[in-house]
Amino acid sequence: MNKDLKINAFAKTPVPKSSWSKIKEQDRISLIKNELNKMNKDINNIVQIILASKNGQVVVRLLKNLSPAERGNFLLDIEFLLKKKLDDAIFINVEPMGDKSSLRNLRGLTIKSE
Repeated sequence: MNKDLKINAFAKTPVPKSSWSKIKEQDRISLIKNELNKMNKDINNIVQIILASKNGQVVVRLLKNLSPAERGNFLLDIEFLLKKKLDDAIFINVEPMGDKSSLRNLRGLTIKSE
């Protein structure tokens, strides 16, 4: 096993700074939007910030269909930017979407998302 991988596996997970966790959620969302707008003025047509919790979790809704490769790179770019500019503990999650399979929908199966 690669020694670097083993070291990274035991690294401590970053904890948000008090400056991040003490502010209101709406203010955290505003900070995120400001940083994303600096990155790309058209960002509001691609992604919407749904939640920015005290623990560093940021939930986004994708407004534009992106291929899996584009989506992965895009989300990683956003996460790295926010970690660098706002807080090391920030991590991005995408809002869960309902099942879009027409075959499963025809069988009457439904998958509920909150």
